[in-house]
Amino acid sequence: MIKSIQKIIYILSLVALPLSLNAQMGSTLRNEVKPFIATWNTANTSTGSTGNTTVKLPLYATGGIYGFTVDWGDGTQSHVTNTTLANATHTYASAGTYTITIRGTIRGWSFSNTGDRQKILNVSQWGCLKGAGAGEFYGCSNLIVSATDVLNCKGITDFTYQF
Repeated sequence: MIKSIQKIIYILSLVALPLSLNAQMGSTLRNEVKPFIATWNTANTSTGSTGNTTVKLPLYATGGIYGFTVDWGDGTQSHVTNTTLANATHTYASAGTYTITIRGTIRGWSFSNTGDRQKILNVSQWGCLKGAGAGEFYGCSNLIVSATDVLNCKGITDFTYQF
C-alpha cells in the first residue's frame, strides 16, 4: 500500500513539475511584455508644448529604437516605428484626461524640460519603457508615479535630470 502511494506521488510530481514550470515561464514572459501606462491631461499646456487637445510622446528624433502600438485612450491606436515617428503625436476631439497605453519596444524617451512635460500626470506602470539616459522626466512637475514595477534602467550611465 505504501509503495502504491509513493508511486502515485512520484507520477503526480512528474506531471505537476512541468505544469508548474510552464506557469512560471508564462508568468515571466507576461511580465516582460507589460505595457507602459500613463495618464495625461491635454489641457496642461506650457511654453513649447502642443495644443490643448494634443499629446506628443517625447521620443528621440534619432538614436531611439521604436516598434510599438499606442492606445491613446479615446478608442484610437497608432503604430510607431523609427520611420513613423509622426504617429507619436495624437489630437483628441476635446481637451481632457486620457490614459495612454504603449505596447512593444520603446527605447528612448526624454522630456528634458520641454514639450508636453506638464501634461503627463501619472505613470501607473513602467512596463516596456526602457530608460535611455539624462532628462527622461525632467520638468514633469505634475507627475506622480504610482507604478509598483521598476523602470528598466539597464545600461544607463547618465542619470542627470532624470526627474
